[in-house]
Amino acid sequence: MFFDIDELRETANHYVLSKDAIEFLVHYIETAKQQGDAFEDFYELKTAIHTLGITLEDEALELNDEYLPLREKYRKLIEHFLYYPRFPDIAAMALWVLCILWEFVLDYGREIKEFVRGVAWDALDHVQMRSLSIAGTYLHKCPERELLKMLLDVYLNDDSDEKEMQESAYQGLAYALGKDFRDIFGTKEEPKAFDPSIIEDCMHLLETLPPDKEGNCLKNLEPSPLINPFPDKEYPVIKPSKEEMTSEEVDAFLDAIEINMKVRSRELKRDLEET
Repeated sequence: MFFDIDELRETANHYVLSKDAIEFLVHYIETAKQQGDAFEDFYELKTAIHTLGITLEDEALELNDEYLPLREKYRKLIEHFLYYPRFPDIAAMALWVLCILWEFVLDYGREIKEFVRGVAWDALDHVQMRSLSIAGTYLHKCPERELLKMLLDVYLNDDSDEKEMQESAYQGLAYALGKDFRDIFGTKEEPKAFDPSIIEDCMHLLETLPPDKEGNCLKNLEPSPLINPFPDKEYPVIKPSKEEMTSEEVDAFLDAIEINMKVRSRELKRDLEET
């Protein structure tokens, strides 16, 4: 049975998807996994992972708890996409589904920390920005000094080119204090302004936390095989800097921008059609 993935995403926002629809999404994602580098439709893959994620989040499971075992069943499938250098937004979506929608955040502390620190293949920093906010949820459940300090350091960096990164860190710091999205941003009708007490409370929390256990220290963090399956591989995609880039690095970075723009344009078109 064939389904339109965009239509499934819209349906999943309001209703519980049928078993046939879930099986279609899983088959699509598994096909993308099997095809590897031959797979090209990044927009639909990202949307399929997102749709499967919201189908099995808590609000949906309140309406149909028989789907609860499916989280564990499909967890390994979504884990596969934590490493996706061809379009890192898909890795960011997989991390969000696993940690936030399916609430496995405490099982992925190692991956969150590595993404917060930055990985070579995340050329546009999209996974890093997503992981900063997810790190806040992790910290609320499992306070760790070094990770909290890293979020504060990112926020307090006054580099004008890193505003999006700072906003993600601010969101993560608020989550670390137990605040939810509405506490941070308010509503569309009544948006909230920046709250300096969030930073102050996090700095105070940092002072009260004991040193991390040796196994949790970022300096001792071993690369996760989920996001570094090829630890000896060198990636040409790097973050642009004032230092001179090689022609290979420039080409790889421009390719990342081109792919990102194509997917973003389809997402914008979809969102406009839905309004």
